Amino acid sequence: MSRRSVTVYLYPEQSPLPRLDRLRDAAARFTGRQTALWTRAEYEGGKPYFPEAPELCFSVSHSGDYWVCAFSSVPVGIDLQQHRPCNIPRLSQRFFHPEEDAFLYARGYAEPDFFSVWTAKESWVKRTGTGLSIGLDSFSVVSPPSSPVLQYLPAPAGYTMCLCTDLPADVTVVDTAVVPKF
Repeated sequence: MSRRSVTVYLYPEQSPLPRLDRLRDAAARFTGRQTALWTRAEYEGGKPYFPEAPELCFSVSHSGDYWVCAFSSVPVGIDLQQHRPCNIPRLSQRFFHPEEDAFLYARGYAEPDFFSVWTAKESWVKRTGTGLSIGLDSFSVVSPPSSPVLQYLPAPAGYTMCLCTDLPADVTVVDTAVVPKF
């Protein structure tokens, strides 16, 4: 089984760079190409891509004080969530697969477990490109099949970040200094 390479770029949400410029900056860092004029488009399901480089796969997420994107040569999904107070039992019962709700119930609906499930589910649907149209309760990340692969990544304190790829990936996380590369 070959491993994939993924690079994740973490930016402060309050960056002076607008989000599209952050995406172009990360694409330039990843590809070594000039990306200043690249445009962002979306496939029918909402998955973003660059028409100038359709072979480049990426995923974007933002929450709280951070904006993050993951780049690879194969489909990838990433989700970052800030831990915020919420009614975990209600959200779990309403949106999650029964197996996931049972998992969370058994753990007292603990906040870290809830955000681990949430980021895994969002990264999964981002990888597929279907977005939330498939329904979060239609699949379980508690005992997923061997593919796709979910990997939890180091995240700032009070956040959870999960990456979804088709095979295990070698991941590099870059905490960017906001210096445009394009």
